[in-house]
Amino acid sequence: MQSRAIWPRRRSSRAQAIGTENREKLNAAAEAERKGLEERLAAKLADAEKTIAATRTAAMSNVRGIAADAASAIVQRLTGQAPEGKTVEAAVNASLKG
Repeated sequence: MQSRAIWPRRRSSRAQAIGTENREKLNAAAEAERKGLEERLAAKLADAEKTIAATRTAAMSNVRGIAADAASAIVQRLTGQAPEGKTVEAAVNASLKG
């Protein structure tokens, strides 16, 4: 009778070992997949940040041009004379710097 009690324990231990082994394999696979996903997301984020920076730079250069055109038109309208381009550019740069 005592040998029968030992047999189920051995099976139970083996089943637990198999379960632990499978769980460890699945955890390792999930960890590898997570790391790969994080790397891909980090690369996409870096690309997006570069795109945003380039777009911001382009927009700011457009703002300068638009501001210079508007300032020049306003001065001409008020004084009847077109201002020099360098003067307008300096005024716009000073204004945008704050």
